[in-house]
Amino acid sequence: MLKKKLYSEILKQALTRIQVMRLFTELYHPKPAIRIINRNYHQKAYTNELVCDQCGKTFEVITESYNKLLKEQCICPHCGFSIEYQLPYYKSNLSYVVDDYKKEYGYIFDGERTRESTFILFENVVWEGKEYRILRRFFFELERGQISGVRMYRCLIIPEDEKNDYATLFDNSNGEIAVSRTENPYEWFCTSRYELPNMENYYVHESVAPALREEKDDEQKLICKWCKLLDESVRYYSKEAVTIRSVFGQYPVAPIPEIVKYDVPYAEDHGDYVVMRSFDNREENTYEKRRWIYSVKNRESILLVDYWGNWKDYSNEDGYAFKDDEFIKARPVLEQSMIGKMGVYQYLENVDNVFRHDTKKAHYYLTAILEKPIVESLLKVGLEQLIPDVVSNNIVIRPREKTLWQKLVLSKENFQFLLEEKLGADDMKKLQEINSMDSAVDRKAFYKWQEQFFSADAYHLNLIHEKTGLHLKEMIEYIESTYYTQGCDCVDAVQLWNDYISMFHEYFDRGPKGEELYPDSLKKAHDVLAMQNNKWLLQQNSVGRSFREINEKWQKLEYESGDFLIVLPKNSREVVLEGQALHHCVGTYVKDIVNGNCLILFIRRKGKEEKPFFTMEYDLQGSIRQIKGMSNHTISDLSGIDLKLKETLERFLMKWGKKNKIDVGIQPDREAV
Repeated sequence: MLKKKLYSEILKQALTRIQVMRLFTELYHPKPAIRIINRNYHQKAYTNELVCDQCGKTFEVITESYNKLLKEQCICPHCGFSIEYQLPYYKSNLSYVVDDYKKEYGYIFDGERTRESTFILFENVVWEGKEYRILRRFFFELERGQISGVRMYRCLIIPEDEKNDYATLFDNSNGEIAVSRTENPYEWFCTSRYELPNMENYYVHESVAPALREEKDDEQKLICKWCKLLDESVRYYSKEAVTIRSVFGQYPVAPIPEIVKYDVPYAEDHGDYVVMRSFDNREENTYEKRRWIYSVKNRESILLVDYWGNWKDYSNEDGYAFKDDEFIKARPVLEQSMIGKMGVYQYLENVDNVFRHDTKKAHYYLTAILEKPIVESLLKVGLEQLIPDVVSNNIVIRPREKTLWQKLVLSKENFQFLLEEKLGADDMKKLQEINSMDSAVDRKAFYKWQEQFFSADAYHLNLIHEKTGLHLKEMIEYIESTYYTQGCDCVDAVQLWNDYISMFHEYFDRGPKGEELYPDSLKKAHDVLAMQNNKWLLQQNSVGRSFREINEKWQKLEYESGDFLIVLPKNSREVVLEGQALHHCVGTYVKDIVNGNCLILFIRRKGKEEKPFFTMEYDLQGSIRQIKGMSNHTISDLSGIDLKLKETLERFLMKWGKKNKIDVGIQPDREAV
């Protein structure tokens, strides 16, 4: 690429912009015109706004058809100026003005026809004894039919004797020349890719070699010749081409074998790296069409494809990757290579006993190892079922840990449980959730939770564990007892139990012990303690603490639509009163709100804004933890009372959640949505 100082000096030797304007004027003699500058369609008619270059005034003409003005309609009513020109596909009895919607690049009228205000100029210049070819594209600004300014839109500077020294330039509209990164300069001059006028007028300066001037009758050939010079240079010296040549040098391959079957991949084992290649025959010559290079040492998987004689890097795309049946055909060579020792064929046999033509699981497995080496370890211990979810980040891992069980965020005992049970991805994620509260999970408790209490919130179970030290088995046993002896839903039981324990700490300044920890009637114990706790909170001075800062931060969450609204509590007292009115324990959340652990929002009905309806807990991370109404009833409980109210409220909350990008945890029926 030519340096800025050099291409600036070269451009100084070319025709100036004033000279370009003069040259274009001499060649095409621009004349004033009547121009259509705007056109609107209304009530089956076109209203055309016209401007007269002669006097500069505008006027309107209404026509029934698009672009069909009669001769008498093309006369300026202010000064009487008119023009008439014909285009081949127009009817002979009609007269037309110049369509000029793109005011920035107005059309030029030369008395016979219109010309687009673009001008291609070919020049040769000499600077410090070296010849350069310059190809520039100009756009002209018009003022009442006359050229008032000119801008160099595009420019190529190509040395005559070198391919690796060039410049691709453009005018940034501020009069400054900038370097363009385009790889297809041909489109600068011959197409409307940039929604600008196509090339129409061009001029080959006398400085250009006679052989090139002779091709003036076919501007496409002339432009193609110059752009081809640049394209060859850009292609050879482009970053991608240089990189590919470097790859070829770093990973050499064997000569093309004399006999190559079209459908049989050619594999090479080079010790530190493996290469797979495929070939084709073109005009009785064998050529390589794909090459895959794999190196664990350098942590590289490079996929190169021959695209019409030019190698392209498709490493970030798997469209051309070698398929599983091709890996099977190359097994005699690859099985003893490093990728064979990494278990690629074991993986294929484990995940799919029937090799289909279009699967690419081997490529997927090997490339995944480069990003996440844990993938190979999972295969070796028989946990290949977890690989897809590990690769897609659906399972949390800690790659810097030493042992495999630590990498999987498990205790040693729970990792052994994973191996014995061969858990799938979903169960694995549950095991990770449980791991923090139970380092040696009980098999019976785990599956009971999965089968009977699968919806029990791990977040609240963790809170119970932190406050009591109970393990999963102990918690599940009590939750199960509340289900069978108290008729309490498992989800409600976990939340009630957690709230009960929290209130116990708040009210008695200690945790429940013995029978206190396992109330015979959990809901009754919860409601009684909530009533006592709310009364106690109202008597505390801290309850009157202002929520001003909290409200300022989360004001955007307040919302009103239809029959409902969502509001923030103005102070901690309102939170306590909300709990008293609805007979739940939201009052105990005041400290968590003030400490920034959660946010409480009130759902109200229009016209009954002062009456508590439902209360929401927001985790501040994009999810609603719970929505509770009177006596901890949920929105679903409204089904048996007022189905329409339930559906309307769900639609409202879904709309609010979408607006604020918050998962409200509600999935209403399709009809309700």
